Amino acid sequence: MTKKNNQNRPRDMANDIIGLVREGTKKWTSTVKAEERSPASRAYRMSRMTRERGVQFKEAAAEIMKEAYMKVSGNGQLPANARQIMCAARPHIQQRTDKQLGDHYFTQTLLPDYLNEHDVDWDVVYDARGHFSEPHGGNSFGIGTLDVRNYLAHLHHPSVIDAGFSQAKVGTKGPSGNFGAVLFIEKEGFDPILKAAQIADKYDIAIKSTKGMSVTAARKPADEMCSDHDIPLLLLHDFDKAGFSIAGTLQRDTRRYEFKNDITVVDLGLSLVDVEAMGLESEHQHPEGAAGYIGREPAHQRRHRSRDRLHVPRF
Repeated sequence: MTKKNNQNRPRDMANDIIGLVREGTKKWTSTVKAEERSPASRAYRMSRMTRERGVQFKEAAAEIMKEAYMKVSGNGQLPANARQIMCAARPHIQQRTDKQLGDHYFTQTLLPDYLNEHDVDWDVVYDARGHFSEPHGGNSFGIGTLDVRNYLAHLHHPSVIDAGFSQAKVGTKGPSGNFGAVLFIEKEGFDPILKAAQIADKYDIAIKSTKGMSVTAARKPADEMCSDHDIPLLLLHDFDKAGFSIAGTLQRDTRRYEFKNDITVVDLGLSLVDVEAMGLESEHQHPEGAAGYIGREPAHQRRHRSRDRLHVPRF
C-alpha cells in the first residue's frame, strides 16, 4: 500500500484544509498513539508537545540538595543516607520538573555529580549491597559505607584475648595474621558452596561479593587494605558484558571512585577458552533498558556464559 501525500491531490480549498489539519495535528496524533501504547508516557506530554525548555532534574536538584542534606544529617552532625536525602529532595524536584524522579537516578547520578561539582565535604553513606567475610571464623559484615569505614578504622595485628570462662585465643581483624588475599565474586549466592569446600580457611583468603556492579564501598577496602598489606585482589566473574564491566570497576578509576593506590589484581574470571573447554551453555541477553528487544546485538551482549551453570565440584 502506498501513502497519498498532499501533493498528489488536486489543489482546491477542501484539500488544502485537509492538508493543513493533518500537518498541524501530526505531532499530536503521534503523541496520542504513543500514550495508547504506554499510558505512563502521558506525564511527559507537555515536554514533547512544546519547544519550551522546562526545568531539568539537575537544576531542580541543585536548588534543594543542600537543604535536603542538612535536614537528614541534623545540620551536618550525622551521616546522611543517600536514599533519605532523595526522599527529602524528591517532592521539590518533581514539583519543579513535573516529572517522576527515579531512586537510582538520584542516588547514583544526581547526588554524586552534585558532590563532585560543588566540592562539598558531606558525609553521605549508602546501604550495604554485598558481604565481606574473613576466614577462620573472623569478622563478617555488609558492604555499606559505614560498615566498611568502621572495619578499616579498626584493623589491627593479632592480639591475645585473655582466658575467661573459655580458653584464651588470638583475636584478629584484617589481613595481619589472618588472610593473604581477597577474593571478589561478582554475585552473591555462592557462600554455601565456598563454606562447604572450606575455600577461605584452606587458602587463607577473605571473600567479598556484591549484588551487581561493584559499589564504592567495595572498592575502598581493595584500594586501601590490599595496598597497605601488599595482598592481591582476586576477581571471579562471568564471561559477559556485566562481568567484564564489574571487573573493570575494581581496577580503574570511574566517575564515582578514583583509586589512590596501585594494587595487584589477578583475574580469575571465565575466559573464552574456559567456556569452550567446559562446554558451558549460553543464554541470550537483552541490551540494558530494552526488555523484549529483538534484533542483532553485539556478540558480547547476545551471549552470556555464567558460573551459575557449573556443577558444584567444578566450580
